[in-house]
Amino acid sequence: LPARSAPIPNLPSVTLSEFELILKDSAKSVLSVELSGPKSETALVRLVDGTEFGISDLVESSVDPRSPLKLVAKCRLYNIPVRNATLADVGGVVGGSGKKKKV
Repeated sequence: LPARSAPIPNLPSVTLSEFELILKDSAKSVLSVELSGPKSETALVRLVDGTEFGISDLVESSVDPRSPLKLVAKCRLYNIPVRNATLADVGGVVGGSGKKKKV
C-alpha cells in the first residue's frame, strides 16, 4: 500500500495538480518546498510573501504521478529549492557540515 501524505493541521493545502498550475502561472512566487515524513510524503510550500500551504495528495509510489520524486523533478524544472527536512535533521546529528577537516 502506498503511503499517503498526512495533512498539516491548521494549514491550507492544495492538490499536486493545483500546485503544478501555480508553478506554470507564477513559479517566481514560490520561494521553496520542504519535504518531511518518513517517506517524504508531507510537503510544505513557502511563497515569497511568507504564505505557507501544504500539498495534500502526495503518494509514495514509483508509478504514481503524485509521488514526492515527481514533485522534486517539477520543482527543479522551475529552479525552486527543495529541502528534505527529515534528512537535514539527521545530517545535523550525524556529521554537521559534511566537509572534510584537516588534521
